[in-house]
Amino acid sequence: MGREELWGEGIKPDREKFREDINRIVLNMISETKLNSFLRRKVYMKCTLFISFLVVFSLNTFAQQLQYNGIMEKNSSRTLNIAMVIEDTSNARNIRGYYYYTNRNIHIDLLGTLSGTVLTLNENTENSQAVFLFRNFDRNSNRITGTWQDINSPSDVWTVTLNLSSSPAPVPPIPPNRITIGETLIEIKQGNISREGQEDPHPFTAPRDGLYRFEMAELSGSATVQLSAWNRLGDRIYLANCGVREGITLDLIGGQTYQIRVTQYRGLSPYKLIIGHQKETVDISQLTGLSDNVRYTDQRNVYTFTAPRDGLYRFEMAELSGSATIQLSAWNRLGDRIYLANCGNREGISLNLNRDQTYQIQVKQYRGLGPYNLIIGHQKETVDISRLTGLSDSIQYTDQSNVYTFTAPSDGRYQFVMAELNGNATVQLSAWNRLGDRIYLANCGNGEGITVNLISDQTYQIQVKQYRGLSFYRLNIGKL
Repeated sequence: MGREELWGEGIKPDREKFREDINRIVLNMISETKLNSFLRRKVYMKCTLFISFLVVFSLNTFAQQLQYNGIMEKNSSRTLNIAMVIEDTSNARNIRGYYYYTNRNIHIDLLGTLSGTVLTLNENTENSQAVFLFRNFDRNSNRITGTWQDINSPSDVWTVTLNLSSSPAPVPPIPPNRITIGETLIEIKQGNISREGQEDPHPFTAPRDGLYRFEMAELSGSATVQLSAWNRLGDRIYLANCGVREGITLDLIGGQTYQIRVTQYRGLSPYKLIIGHQKETVDISQLTGLSDNVRYTDQRNVYTFTAPRDGLYRFEMAELSGSATIQLSAWNRLGDRIYLANCGNREGISLNLNRDQTYQIQVKQYRGLGPYNLIIGHQKETVDISRLTGLSDSIQYTDQSNVYTFTAPSDGRYQFVMAELNGNATVQLSAWNRLGDRIYLANCGNGEGITVNLISDQTYQIQVKQYRGLSFYRLNIGKL
């Protein structure tokens, strides 16, 4: 890598001056020594190479993270607070970073270039066509100014003012990663009961293990049928008398062929046999949310989730239609159910999960049909805050618990205080000793915290858990 690349294309050091400075330094170093000309030349060459290495090494040390806090303004009437982190500017053609709004749970990756003093950062998302532009960027300046513009709406321009931050980089929000799962397969078989005692067989091969629904539709008046299921050995495994919108739900084995029989019971009528299929199981370990649907009675959608670390995870329902309700359950790798709850909108289950263990999350129809969103809250990594006086973090979902370790440098009373919470947001702030015993717990708003007596060189755990509302926050740390 050349020096122009190290410094950025627009900042070109004077090559001759650079060489003259090294020559002068080396000559001064050897001028006092009593060496013959041959040895002096060897010393000169080695010293020159060594000092050149030190200079290049020192230039490389500037390739470090830049952290900014500031505002975006539009027409002096709208203001947004943001935090931005630029990972590295040493490679002018590939600059990465991210930013987020400090009062919202939105995290956006950035990808850009540095040409001279012009820093361009594009929002690196599928749905965004926005760009930050800083025309006089100087990484050594305490303040940078520029603009944010929506490419699809050129008149949507915001002024950006960012101040260099000397505090640790904020812990970034968990970036969104969502998918939409396709529609449920509904199969329809038509028939007509035209005589007493008529029996219509409908063979059915289950494409996968799971729960299937066989339901009657469009029967005339009070007509009723006997609906039965038979396995490949000829054994009847289910029987029910069914009218319109009544049926049977069966756990079937993938690849096995069953016979579903519709037998006349009361009255004569044409009919439709509606078959609701089990969807494929989806791995949601890397997701923060998904969109899916329930289209038939007793439908059960199955997801697998492998916890990336020990901790508290949240699975919550959203955007259910009307008064629709589902059964949300969790199952461990042994097939034991570890949690079950009937959930409407904004209701869910919070689970303590073990790292690298795979669990099954099931969403089963309970009341009503329609689409839904499943929101997945992940446990963040534990952060060591022993050397900090404060850090910024966020609460993005119900019951979220952010965990920090703190090793006391000396015996004494230490204070952990909440700040910069939004509105009436409140957290549970707690301290735990190395044995896992909780030694303090308090519900805290802005300016409130806990004071604990700590022992030198002992490592404690400080937890910030969601209690009321969602918010970014700052945790201040000090010794009394």
